[in-house]
Amino acid sequence: MRLSLIIASAAVAFASAAPSAAADRIWQLGGQAFNVHLDDLNLGAASGRAQALARAEAAAVRLCRDAGVRAERRKCEADVVNQASALEGGDFLRTALAERAKSNVWLAQAK
Repeated sequence: MRLSLIIASAAVAFASAAPSAAADRIWQLGGQAFNVHLDDLNLGAASGRAQALARAEAAAVRLCRDAGVRAERRKCEADVVNQASALEGGDFLRTALAERAKSNVWLAQAK
């Protein structure tokens, strides 16, 4: 139940950002809010998307810090990022996740 609350809070706050404020994302859990600033990144480039993903994941870590044991926190973090990527305006996160998965497969095959 707590995990669902964390994910729902993050998703609602992420979705509530106005489209005109696409450069900044605000995630909120209870009384805590975390801004994810993206206006300095080129989301059209893979390196910019990777940095944006890293920032979103860092915010997810902070949002999920009280989610329980380590495995529950990691699942919470992944769920927050996945839900955020599914929202309108989260296409750069989906692309960054796919690019990272592709590079991980390539690295695994190279070993």
